[in-house]
Amino acid sequence: MCLLVATLARAQRIEVSAGAVAVTNSEVDSTRQARGPGLGIDARMDRGRWRFEVQGVTASLDADFTVQPDYAVHQLVASASYFWEPGIRAVGGIERRFVSPDFAGQEVGLVRLGLGAETRLSSLAGIEARADWLPVAWFSGGGGGGFSLGLGLGLRVGSATGRVHGLLEYSYERIDRQVNGVPSPIRFSVTRLGLGTRL
Repeated sequence: MCLLVATLARAQRIEVSAGAVAVTNSEVDSTRQARGPGLGIDARMDRGRWRFEVQGVTASLDADFTVQPDYAVHQLVASASYFWEPGIRAVGGIERRFVSPDFAGQEVGLVRLGLGAETRLSSLAGIEARADWLPVAWFSGGGGGGFSLGLGLGLRVGSATGRVHGLLEYSYERIDRQVNGVPSPIRFSVTRLGLGTRL
């Protein structure tokens, strides 16, 4: 029994992290841009060649556009990755973004497919990168998504044991939304600075 527990512990790794975020949401053009601070949390589990991850972000945004009210944005992301080579993975996931009050901004639902890569810079640091295609998009205000993409970069620095680490991450999405043939693109970015630990 002890051997089985030890084997399972080695076969999987669980990490949780939390930190401050800076969010920017731009709709239609740069004049309708809102930005503000918030909080982000993340939990991931590596098991064999698989990685499962859940992320949450909440932020209060100040709108630059004169007729648009300030609003809050809440985002949930769930993804699964498969490492077919060390450090190289295929990624699939879903994303849902809510705003409050209603109609202050677009609520968005996405399906993402992409590739990720990660490598160690030293025993204390590592970097991650991700590129996503967003083939399915839903919007609360209607319309459809054309060619859409997402990008992500991350830096992790921590102790030699990997037990505790600091992280700096940046993610960006561009969704080429169209409403009745009129371009209404959405650009959404999150910068996150936080701390994480391995359980």
